[in-house]
Amino acid sequence: MPDRRRRGPKQPGPGPKAARPGGAAAARGRRKKSWWSGPLPWLLIVGGLVALGAVGAIVYAASAPPRTTAKATPPPTATPAADATASPGSPDQVGETQPIQDATHIQPPQKASYQTDPPSSGPHYSIPGQAPVNWGYYDRTIAPEYYVHNLEHGGVVLLYNCSTDCTADQASIKDWVSKVPKDPQFGEVKLVAVKYVGPGHRFAMVSWGWRMFMDTWDPAQAQRFYVTHVDHGPEAIP
Repeated sequence: MPDRRRRGPKQPGPGPKAARPGGAAAARGRRKKSWWSGPLPWLLIVGGLVALGAVGAIVYAASAPPRTTAKATPPPTATPAADATASPGSPDQVGETQPIQDATHIQPPQKASYQTDPPSSGPHYSIPGQAPVNWGYYDRTIAPEYYVHNLEHGGVVLLYNCSTDCTADQASIKDWVSKVPKDPQFGEVKLVAVKYVGPGHRFAMVSWGWRMFMDTWDPAQAQRFYVTHVDHGPEAIP
């Protein structure tokens, strides 16, 4: 037979779970990001460091002593030594300068009035075959009105004083004249050697506007004068 025992009233079931105290607030806190986890604080830190470094650099630059830039010293220019076989160059330091007179042409028997003795410029004869004289050695005197024309053409004249015996000097001069190098412009030895009674010196050399005295024959010095002054006359003519 069915159990007809009287059952008691039905007990209510368990209700919804009670919320944990503070659970919702903790969840909201977890959902909020921390301020330090964002990019802003790091940008501020980096910017501050950069600004600090810039300030430090400015302070250092202002307090550091000025730098001096060393100037490069150019190497000294070598001065070429005089060379007896050198090509014509500057007339400096070989002989002495003389006043320049006008190179006017005169005709014999007119005589020129020269400002220096021996003359190194001025009036002169212009006679074909005679003035200018042929280049070379002469065992006689020649009037300056003839050979000054050679100076005008860029030649050099050697004057030797033979008031006493000068046989040895003449032989040395003739040998030197035969060995003088040709000028590079015309391929000639533009040199005249003649007897001349010089003013208190045994030897003199002249070119246009230049003169050099010697009391003893010095072929090396004579050649230095020649190669320095040849082809420096007012006319470039052989």
